[in-house]
Amino acid sequence: MSSGPFPAIAKALRLGLTLALLVSLAGTLWRLDGLRRDPAFAMLVDTTSTRIAARLDRMAAEGITQAAYDAKMQTLLDAEPRNWLAIEAVEEAASAEGLAQPPDIAARRAEAEALDHGWLATGGKCAACMWDPKACEFSAILWCRAPVDLTPVGDIAGVVRESGNYALGYEVDMFDLTLSAVGLGAEILIPLTFGTSASVKVGATLLRTGRHMGAVTPAMARFIARTGREAINWNILATTRLGRLSDDLPRAVDPSRLRPLMALAETTGDLRGTIGLRRSLHVLRFADDPAEAARLARAVEAGGPRTVGRLEFLGKSRVFRATLRYADEVVALGIAAFGLATALIVLVGNLVLSFLLRRLHRGVRARPVRGDLRHV
Repeated sequence: MSSGPFPAIAKALRLGLTLALLVSLAGTLWRLDGLRRDPAFAMLVDTTSTRIAARLDRMAAEGITQAAYDAKMQTLLDAEPRNWLAIEAVEEAASAEGLAQPPDIAARRAEAEALDHGWLATGGKCAACMWDPKACEFSAILWCRAPVDLTPVGDIAGVVRESGNYALGYEVDMFDLTLSAVGLGAEILIPLTFGTSASVKVGATLLRTGRHMGAVTPAMARFIARTGREAINWNILATTRLGRLSDDLPRAVDPSRLRPLMALAETTGDLRGTIGLRRSLHVLRFADDPAEAARLARAVEAGGPRTVGRLEFLGKSRVFRATLRYADEVVALGIAAFGLATALIVLVGNLVLSFLLRRLHRGVRARPVRGDLRHV
């Protein structure tokens, strides 16, 4: 007696699934090997400005609530000294989401503003800022330190002072010396390092000012100082003259090692062009390395000045995630892995089903027939 077409169909199905499984496995292994061999491979890559803006809008709608706004303002108003740029940025971000300022917080803010922004208070802050850059507040930096730090005067002073210390064997502020040299010699260094923007000089001087104010993170400061030690021959620059800088600087620089620092300076300079000096100095503290600075610049480019307040609410991790997407290779690998898992599950399920059907078939054949059914 024929057992019917089902065993043949099940066998053909198992064969097809096995072949699909082998093909999917081979494809997955091939893609993994290709990714392993590719030195430029990254799971996450930059996404478009349009997508960044849409993601930031969605995150802001979810994360900037009335309760979060009230708590954030209380914290900022309790701080000493108060960061008025952060206060204004938080208010701007909350207003964009349609939130209102409660009367008690509005009263506290007005009282704090009168206390911090009076003529006597402002004059004292400016004097302290001129004496010690670390004492500068964002409200004072524009008119107190800018005339020195954001002009060639500051770069010249930095190069002369720290080069003299280097030549005499004294302790050298390698961070300040490196950025002073980059800022002063930006026009010379840009061709050497394949730079494309005069914002390198602006970025270098802005990083110097930010560091003086404590706006540059320790990790970023270490990167800049380390790059200066490795990329520039300071023995040459220690004996140069201002008139010979254009000749000596190219001889002293290793372009390949200096290029990441030039890219960082350019990114920082672009930040200032997008959101201004004060906001740029504030958001610098959210970047620990050049890669994070680049993500920060992309977020600011897509979201505009509102990004400053959103950083305060959402934190840098969430804002940075909005600038990235999974690479096409990762998506393809995920699809291949899903196909492999699906084929494996179906194959195992088919084997289990076939096993159960065989057991059931054997049980039916082994069961004795009671009586003669022909006479029923």
